Amino acid sequence: MTDIQQLYDKLDSSRGTLLTRLYDYAELTIPGILPRTGYTQTSELPVPYSSMPSRGITRLAARMVSALYPMNDVPFFELSLDLPINPSQGTDPKKAYEVLGRIERRVMDKLSLTNLRSALYTAMQHIITLGDCLLEVTDDYTFAVHRVDNYVIRRRPDGEWWDIIVRIPVDPYNLPNALLDAGFENKKDEGQDRFTTDDGEEYCIYEHVVRDGDGCYCVREYDGRVYATYEYEACPFVPLGWNHIPGEDYHRGLVEENYADIKAIDGLSEALLDAVAANAEFRFGVNPAGLTEIADIANSENGSFVPAAPNDVFPIQIQNQASVSAIQASVATKEQALGQIFLLNSASQPTGERVTATQVRIIASELEQALGGVFGAVSREFQRPIIRRVMLMMVRDGSLVPEGNGPSEEMEKALLDDGSVLRIEVRSGLAALNRELENEKMLQIMQVVGQMPPQATEVIDFTNMLERFLQTFGIETAGIIKSQQQLQQEQMAQGQAQVAQSGAEAAAIQAGQQPQGMTDGTQ
Repeated sequence: MTDIQQLYDKLDSSRGTLLTRLYDYAELTIPGILPRTGYTQTSELPVPYSSMPSRGITRLAARMVSALYPMNDVPFFELSLDLPINPSQGTDPKKAYEVLGRIERRVMDKLSLTNLRSALYTAMQHIITLGDCLLEVTDDYTFAVHRVDNYVIRRRPDGEWWDIIVRIPVDPYNLPNALLDAGFENKKDEGQDRFTTDDGEEYCIYEHVVRDGDGCYCVREYDGRVYATYEYEACPFVPLGWNHIPGEDYHRGLVEENYADIKAIDGLSEALLDAVAANAEFRFGVNPAGLTEIADIANSENGSFVPAAPNDVFPIQIQNQASVSAIQASVATKEQALGQIFLLNSASQPTGERVTATQVRIIASELEQALGGVFGAVSREFQRPIIRRVMLMMVRDGSLVPEGNGPSEEMEKALLDDGSVLRIEVRSGLAALNRELENEKMLQIMQVVGQMPPQATEVIDFTNMLERFLQTFGIETAGIIKSQQQLQQEQMAQGQAQVAQSGAEAAAIQAGQQPQGMTDGTQ
């Protein structure tokens, strides 16, 4: 056993109580999100008595994904310049904003081809239920989610992490290409358990990640041997969490914060099912001293006459509807309370065919307040590192700007330098509405400008205003707005056409004014 695996086992054993709690949270909500140790694909998962917590988690996770990564094509981040651009130094601010807008759209186009949305949905389910998960951005733009039982993490008291050890189970009979390239060979089937060693341990890759600013240093080992070391200037691992407790390495999830209600709903739902089943069962009792024959009743047809006494046959049933109603009322009360926590109430949903910007702001404000500012924490932990990592990879593979020239080197330097003028501003939560508000303001300005006299409108650059307006919608302005060269060519063509038309009109007028008979020199 190597030092990395020993350190992982040591840190993993110290959180045994934590994992036990997380297993309990998963069993009452989404059992498959964190199965207990020893689970295989043929094992049966526990089934909770109420699916309401599961619906709440999936609904809330979907809402968070929609807020963090909208379905429309508008970028959820914005590139800006920290310092004002001075045109006297040869920089055109209009051109700079146009280039930044193209970069935003190109990054969004790249992300739309990846599995980011599905990985983000899984990650949101994990942090809501368990409190933590680890998101990895691989070199081929693939997003992987690591469960909390497959990695250990250490944080400083302020919550910033400084090292992570990831455990990645592998199939020893079908090793990844990275291990095969490092000299490892696939094992032959010898009739033993395919995924465990002779000691009962899984075949795993252990990767130790040590943070260095925004970058990290990684060491990977397998089967007791270090086979690769990497150094990243933008760390590919992004640990996500729900609610951080100062001094702790792991977060607390929303399920843990409301575990009492979730456990109560499960217990009440079980009692409700038992009570309803007991009330639904019935038997027929027969008076042994009566005159009625059971065979006469059993063999008779519906509506026929049978000799019987009034009290010889009677139904046997619990008939405790009051108990069922009381349990139903308790379940409804708990479900309503949890519905507010998981935002299942229709009060926060738009009901009209068209939703105004004021309604959208109210809805977003309710989400922000209900989640306790979790949008800001997630944007800090997830969106900015992901965008920075993806942009740096795109710069280096030449898919963002041409590789090996000045713009490529300047972009890479700006992404790596925290003090550069290039800033990545995340648009999540209420901040995601900034672009819509900017659109409304620009529309209002256009209406006001339209009512101004011509002398006032001469100082406004309408082309730049229109470009900024279209860029807020994520629309490429190239091919829509005419360039200055096109405008000059059209003006020249119009001027030439006017000169030609004026010459033709002058010639026609001159020909009409010439006296008849002047052609032969006589009157």
